[in-house]
Amino acid sequence: MDNKTKESSIMDFTYLSLDELESQVVPLFPNKKDPEGLFHMDLLGALPFRMIINGWDKEELLKFFTARVEDAIDNIAEWDAEDEMMKRLH
Repeated sequence: MDNKTKESSIMDFTYLSLDELESQVVPLFPNKKDPEGLFHMDLLGALPFRMIINGWDKEELLKFFTARVEDAIDNIAEWDAEDEMMKRLH
């Protein structure tokens, strides 16, 4: 059994909570175009606000979010490459 760190437990909680919220957005707002996309945009708007209230400055936020965007782009590229390799094998 893997030992959970406080940090990994928080990440697990965050992803589980986000999954739960995403699953409820479409049924709660059936008449909205792309309710899940709107939900994500609202979250992205709320995060910097909360982080600034908690003491982050603009440069810290830009550095943090830039790194997260670069990580996401790299991860998606890796997944796409793995998918392409799996397609070739089958």
